[in-house]
Amino acid sequence: MTTTTATTTTTGTYEQVNLGVIAISSTNPRKSFDDAGMQELIASVRASGVQQPILLRPRQTSQSEFEIVCGERRFRAAFAAGLETIPAIVRELDDDDAYQAQIIENLQREDLGPREEAESYGRLARAGVAVIDIASKVGKSGAYVAHRLQLLKLIAKGNKALADGKLQLGHAIEISKLNPKEQEEALGWAMPSWGSPPSLPQLKERIRGAFRLDLSKAPFSIKDANLSPEAGACVDCAKRTGADSLLFSDVKEGDCCLDAKCYGVKVQTVIHVRVEELKKTQKNVPLLSETYQAQKGQPAGTIGSKDYELASKPYRTCEAAIFGIMVDGTRIGQKTKVCLDKKCEAHGGGSSGRIEYDSPQAKAARAKEASKLKRDGEIRLRTASSIVTAVLSSKLLNDDINVDDAIDLADYAFNRMDHAQDGRLAKVLGWDKKVMGYRSKDRRDMLSGMGMRQAISVAVLATVASDLTVQHSYGPSRPNLLNELAARHGVDVGTITSNVDAEIRAKAEKKAGKPKVKAKAPVAKSVAKKSAVKKLSAEGRKKIAAAMKKRWAARKKASG
Repeated sequence: MTTTTATTTTTGTYEQVNLGVIAISSTNPRKSFDDAGMQELIASVRASGVQQPILLRPRQTSQSEFEIVCGERRFRAAFAAGLETIPAIVRELDDDDAYQAQIIENLQREDLGPREEAESYGRLARAGVAVIDIASKVGKSGAYVAHRLQLLKLIAKGNKALADGKLQLGHAIEISKLNPKEQEEALGWAMPSWGSPPSLPQLKERIRGAFRLDLSKAPFSIKDANLSPEAGACVDCAKRTGADSLLFSDVKEGDCCLDAKCYGVKVQTVIHVRVEELKKTQKNVPLLSETYQAQKGQPAGTIGSKDYELASKPYRTCEAAIFGIMVDGTRIGQKTKVCLDKKCEAHGGGSSGRIEYDSPQAKAARAKEASKLKRDGEIRLRTASSIVTAVLSSKLLNDDINVDDAIDLADYAFNRMDHAQDGRLAKVLGWDKKVMGYRSKDRRDMLSGMGMRQAISVAVLATVASDLTVQHSYGPSRPNLLNELAARHGVDVGTITSNVDAEIRAKAEKKAGKPKVKAKAPVAKSVAKKSAVKKLSAEGRKKIAAAMKKRWAARKKASG
């Protein structure tokens, strides 16, 4: 053996070690070596030698004295280049330390794929290293490591799509947070059979609506551990977004349940408990659905809204009204007063227990809703306009991207818009609505005149054009995507909201200060006419009656 010590340090010795006494480690995470890359490295080693020492640990066997901890690729290149020795740092490392060093060295490869990276983090986690400690070792944030580790839970279909480039990494990480059945459904959203895939914010929004249950709206106490003894209280459960601040660091909507099955069990339990409580005071306790008629899968005996009328304020009530329990909808689990009597004077005969459309309460409710929609719409339009202003004032350009390609991308984004959104976006951009037409040359010219980065940034508005205004009071009102876009461009939505509210208050105060104008008294023409009729004499009235009788007789004869 030829071993020449060149340097000694506190962490180990730096030596030239004979290749013949070095053994390859069986625990090296790297299992494949690119042929073209290896040939380049061999040529470099042959010309200049090994510039970076490998890491060894003493490992006495019958055939070797050292085991490679890190640097197997350089060792193979040195052997192929015909070298006799290789520079190495020798350290005393136990199996756990050596294994961790191999994984961390593997994570520093430039060609490491996201799945390989996740597997490396997984090895460290299984060795008992905490996520925060892994992040510290590799120089990443805790959230970054947590998201990579979550990729290990992605189903096979998702892994293949990610490896084939059909599924974006951000989409894959978000989908991997779901259970296998939910992942199957979400993969269909992320990789549609036709049309463009959703953006990451759009996918997150859909997942939130479909699979995350807002615990603040739960019909039961999230501190109650008796609803499901196996699961315990929600506040102590790990299957919620609030229990993993690293994995769900981007969740803004509050604490959400991730286990729909467990949530459903608790809901059914609380419904059962409330039904039993009501049975103590009334014989019949109806189960109520907000849908028109009971749906498949609902508890036996559930009745739809066609079979009952709401009978609590602000609706009509009656002596026949009893309490029932809602089994679905926004009021699920709530005690609700209803009338089931079809012949009830207050509710029967096709009448409705709901507030009459023209009642003062109904008019006030509609006016309040209209004011809210108008306010929210104004906030969104001003937010979008501020985004456009911020984008157009930016001087940042990226010369690495072909300008024509960038404009093509922007133009395509506008082409994908729904026609109903054209007018909104044209208003925000200050464009004539005509330029928003499909494949409009004028629109492309306007995008080209903006500059590349500005055109692409403005085109992003096309993806959230449906959120620029409030459609109506029955659809979802979620400007989350627009607000996220505003945040990226430094637009303060809070200030815009405060300004709009201040303007609304000012208008209301101004209107309240105006003196009321007295209505003019109507001219009593009809009264004057009636007075004139009263002045006719009895003889005059007889003459008029005789003339009318004679006229009707002539008409009857002519038609006969």
